[in-house]
Amino acid sequence: MKMIALATAVSLSTIPLATALADSVVVDGVTWNYTINDGGTTVTLDGVNGETQAKTTNPSFNAANIPWTFDKNGTTYTISAIADTLFIDWTNLTGELSIPGTVKGVLGRFQGCNGLTKLSLGEGVEIIQWYGFKNCKGIRGGVVIPSTVTNVRTQAFSWDNRITGIWVKGSATSADLTTVDERATFIGATAMKVLLVGQNTKLINLNSGTERMLGGNITGCVVYVPDNGKWTGLNACDTTLRYYGPGRDVDIATDDQNNTITVTPTTAETLQEALNLAATFKSAFGLDTRISVTNRIASAVSIPASAYSNVMFDLHSWVTFNVTTQAQLENTLAAISSDSMLIVDPTGATENLTVPEGRQVFVVLKDGDAIRRRLNGFTIRFQ
Repeated sequence: MKMIALATAVSLSTIPLATALADSVVVDGVTWNYTINDGGTTVTLDGVNGETQAKTTNPSFNAANIPWTFDKNGTTYTISAIADTLFIDWTNLTGELSIPGTVKGVLGRFQGCNGLTKLSLGEGVEIIQWYGFKNCKGIRGGVVIPSTVTNVRTQAFSWDNRITGIWVKGSATSADLTTVDERATFIGATAMKVLLVGQNTKLINLNSGTERMLGGNITGCVVYVPDNGKWTGLNACDTTLRYYGPGRDVDIATDDQNNTITVTPTTAETLQEALNLAATFKSAFGLDTRISVTNRIASAVSIPASAYSNVMFDLHSWVTFNVTTQAQLENTLAAISSDSMLIVDPTGATENLTVPEGRQVFVVLKDGDAIRRRLNGFTIRFQ
């Protein structure tokens, strides 16, 4: 039967203390076994079709229908813990896995669940187990680790070779750090383009030794870590490592309310890097990218076509953009406010560029000279 959400729920505290009640519920032809314990305050999901490991019967099941909340005999129950080995190697568990924040107890291992295609973790989840999502090779896109997580343990996402980004939000307070633990946490995640680490976090062994956190042929990944000194093992890094914070080459702030990441680069390299990652920030984490420029960046940068729809600029100083096509010009203008002046380096242009009426443009010519005009339908021609 399908799950039915009830308008009211009966408190589990009505169950007598010191009673462990084992029962089951059927969802989409699969019997889910659970145990109510701790005086009725916790419910542990601990069996599938009467087996302690789902792989024993390996039924086909859509992960979106896991009964995190279900009705039984007029009472609504909410799963708060998962038995450690229940989901290991359940290859017929498919689709999107969304673990709600109510699961605060043991977060069981989903190791080897290759049929999963997406992973979402709710605020409230506290621990990601050893090998928690190891070899989940079907999970695509990004994974956001909530601020409530206190520990991401060894090989939690190892060999997940379709994950493109990990965002460790970090604890809400400095008194309770989020620790990304020890060995090989993301080893073999070869598609990963960005590891974004928030404040109030602690990383151990980011890149050192044979079981380094980002080993296993990961290339082209940018790692952003806050400049707060709570790090070890950052030597011998195989990836691009960026400490962010005031006075660094780049600073970063995230805004969950508006779903934006604000990047404040101070060099052309870190600016271009942020622009190149903008599409990943969007696809992996749902974040639009706001670029705040506070000092002059003279070397030309370009906005990738993949980032046109989700990049915005706050220009407090000059930036030079390499623009070679009319479409690139129009999309670059769209990314900055109409009262900001666009500095254009047309090196490599192969077509006429027409500046829209009313926009202010400063054109850097190939010979190093420049012209500045308040342009109204002016056409820049290149021979």
